[in-house]
Amino acid sequence: MATSKTAAESRAARLRKRHMTPFEDWEAIDQKGVYVRCPSDLLHHPAFLDLTPAARMTLIYMREEAAGFEEFRFPFSTFDGLISKDGFQKSLKQLVDHGFVEVTAQNKHRKICNVYHFSAAWRNWEPPA
Repeated sequence: MATSKTAAESRAARLRKRHMTPFEDWEAIDQKGVYVRCPSDLLHHPAFLDLTPAARMTLIYMREEAAGFEEFRFPFSTFDGLISKDGFQKSLKQLVDHGFVEVTAQNKHRKICNVYHFSAAWRNWEPPA
């Protein structure tokens, strides 16, 4: 008699086939959640550690919104309720100054989302003297 797989086991098998590991119960509420890639060398780099907590979270939310792409849009609705507009602007300035993000299209006057691009310049960031 063949044993039938549970829905969770079937889903886990599909995710493994796509080289994705399903979340454990203690990791997330939703087993189908989105992964946000954050390498440990980034997390321990002086440029990241120098960011304010709000800027760190903004970077993580941006990485989530970008879904693996270097260039992305980050609409106000994404951060509304997470951080104030003023807080976002301060965080964005820090992310740009530290070399994590570049603003590739400033669309304020066109009333559409700005376009951002992740940068590798953070690797060469040094604290101000």
